[in-house]
Amino acid sequence: MKVLFFLNDDDKYGAGKSTMKLIELLWENHGVTPILVTPKYNNNNKWCNENGIENYSLLYSDEIIGNGSSFLKKSIKVMGATVLNFNLLRYLEKKIDFSQVDLIHTGFSGIIVGWRLSEKHSIPHIWHLRDFPLTWSFFDENQISKMNSSLSTFVAISDAVKREWVVKGLASNKITKIYNGIDPSTILYSVHKFNESTLKICFVGAMVKHKRPDLVIEAVGKLPEAYRKKVTVDFFGTTYENYQPILDKLVSNYHLANSIKFHGYTANVGEVLNEFDVGIMSSIAEPFGRVTIEYMLAGLSVVASDTGANPELIEESITGFLFESGNYDSLSRKLIWLIDNPNMIKKVGQNSRKYALENYSATSNADKIYQLYLTSLKNGKQLLIKDR
Repeated sequence: MKVLFFLNDDDKYGAGKSTMKLIELLWENHGVTPILVTPKYNNNNKWCNENGIENYSLLYSDEIIGNGSSFLKKSIKVMGATVLNFNLLRYLEKKIDFSQVDLIHTGFSGIIVGWRLSEKHSIPHIWHLRDFPLTWSFFDENQISKMNSSLSTFVAISDAVKREWVVKGLASNKITKIYNGIDPSTILYSVHKFNESTLKICFVGAMVKHKRPDLVIEAVGKLPEAYRKKVTVDFFGTTYENYQPILDKLVSNYHLANSIKFHGYTANVGEVLNEFDVGIMSSIAEPFGRVTIEYMLAGLSVVASDTGANPELIEESITGFLFESGNYDSLSRKLIWLIDNPNMIKKVGQNSRKYALENYSATSNADKIYQLYLTSLKNGKQLLIKDR
């Protein structure tokens, strides 16, 4: 089976890592022959070259615009994307024999080029939905209607994501929920030993506003002194949007310089997670939460906001803890409770690791996607016969 994949330029964070691991396992375990297309050369292309896998890197664009964007901003993006994507399609038509491509898989919601090729060549299409769509729109206001009548099958990475796409107008019966998978071998695990004098917390993710690292700092800063002096927080992730000065000011205002450290992006963060007691996921709305599962695999107790997919992954006091999203006082109370109940850190950490291993392995994810491929190929052939 030959599958043409369209990815974005991410090779560091959750969606990019999940997609690339999926491609590796489909190739290794199911005999899928991948062809990879990325908008710029990165580690994913490098992996393909090392393994003799056909791949292309040529700049192209998504075809979405944030709600509320000005007419000028939208016009500029539409013109730029139209030129880039036209050039990509023309280039790929010259390089690839589409009569030999069995299926097209688009890895991210806003990328349209794979869908266009699917429609042109009557090739079944898998379209991964990895984000919440209500804050942006497609360039083409009729795109959702076209998706509903297309050869595409859609994969939502959580029930939360599926619900929002249904609200946006995508037919529910065209969407299959398949959670992302994580390779547990990338996460070091050891039986947890809690030091009652210090609650060691980590935060993994990009330092951007919607991830709410500021909320974590405020929650620690607002702790009563007896508890605050027992807490340390280590942040792992690249800072964007000129956000670091804001975080530094919060650290200074709460006198937390000795308690909080920023490490920047760390490639092999899974090798250090087991040095911590608690992992925090404070995002406003996480479509899935790869980091949440990584915390679990490392045996940490997860404390997460009660929005997005977090309530799907976490059973309160069994596989983690939920706090009210955006409420630093709610997060503070959870931290106080954990300091007062240290035995629960080890217990919940062990529960969560077992749960993650049973439900979110990369191998299981690849197996489910492959079965979806087979179903899509079967259904696609039936539709083509019917159309004739």
